[in-house]
Amino acid sequence: MIDSVIVAGYSYSTSLGVVHCFEAGECRMSFIGSNRIDIPVIAQSRYLSASDWTEMDEEALFSALEKLRGTDEKVLIIPAHDKSCMLIDQIGNRLSDHYFVPNIRNRPGELSAFMDKFSQKLLAKKHGLPVAEGCEYGTDEAGVSQACQEVKYPCLAKPAASAFANSSKEAITPCRNQEELKEAFDNARYHGSEKVLVERFLPVEQELCAYGVAYNGEVYIPAYIAAKSSGFGPYIGIAAEGEVRASEELGDLKEKLESFVAESGLDGLFCIDLLKSDGVLFFSEMNLRAGASQYAVAMAGANLPAMLLKAYQGETEFRAEVHPIRYVNEKVLLDSYRGGHISLLEMMRALRSEGVHFVKNDKDPGPWREFKKLLIKKTVATMVLGPRD
Repeated sequence: MIDSVIVAGYSYSTSLGVVHCFEAGECRMSFIGSNRIDIPVIAQSRYLSASDWTEMDEEALFSALEKLRGTDEKVLIIPAHDKSCMLIDQIGNRLSDHYFVPNIRNRPGELSAFMDKFSQKLLAKKHGLPVAEGCEYGTDEAGVSQACQEVKYPCLAKPAASAFANSSKEAITPCRNQEELKEAFDNARYHGSEKVLVERFLPVEQELCAYGVAYNGEVYIPAYIAAKSSGFGPYIGIAAEGEVRASEELGDLKEKLESFVAESGLDGLFCIDLLKSDGVLFFSEMNLRAGASQYAVAMAGANLPAMLLKAYQGETEFRAEVHPIRYVNEKVLLDSYRGGHISLLEMMRALRSEGVHFVKNDKDPGPWREFKKLLIKKTVATMVLGPRD
């Protein structure tokens, strides 16, 4: 029996969404984060018994987890951030007595290794998923030199694993020539990445993301999200507004995705980024953690965090009936406005729109009250100081 759940994350909207996937009283909930600015928002949730901040290194994270665990014997950890997911995997041996964590074949380190986007693409291609052709290079002088000799333009350069590049979306760079490619390698190296995946640039018609859960060889993808508008700067590729749809609409791609995840050996939550280009859906990457729109998928009928909890408690039959819903991610909207990418009017229109909201929740009003304080501060700062990401 699971005694409690700890959500480990960075963004208050993503982490709060996971917290809201559990009914009050279903189990004790705690939160651990690495972003001091975001913690006050999620810490106001009435569903949390405790929240804490930690440096994102192995020792500090282990100590913080132990503090939150207290005397609980069995704790489920749900990462909602690449870096925390990677670190939890890397200290898996130290967590094995009391924690259930995302893993690949119960071998600490294998999940971190599979965060490599090139490894994912090779396996995806094996299962018949369309992928943009590309290759992986080191960010050292030899790797850059080899890339400059081999790469064709236009191309897209991105860190091989987001967790090893401080989860920075800004390190994903389209390149039209060799000079821009070198700058992309410099940027990736600056963000801490030792390897870069360079692939053919695909003009994107639509961004989708398939959401699922995997446990003990069983994989279930009940839904996907279609972005209606996306964030900017650090939030490139994250939907500010979107719609949840049933995965059956993906046709045979759904079975190929599930087959791909099954062979990966993952136990845990995941979401798979897909890009529609020239009418074809391409596999982009797999996130081995709770996704940014996890709560919207739950509100559409597929509560994947709750399913994972039940799986660890012996109920492994995954099923859900998904109905289409629209949603907004308040954090992405606010920070896109603060960065000068959307107007105040555009942000306010979206915040007032119908559908599921990640922070605003009538049953849990505390985070929304704190968010409105941030809204005022960032609006005033933008008007006085100008935009800043």
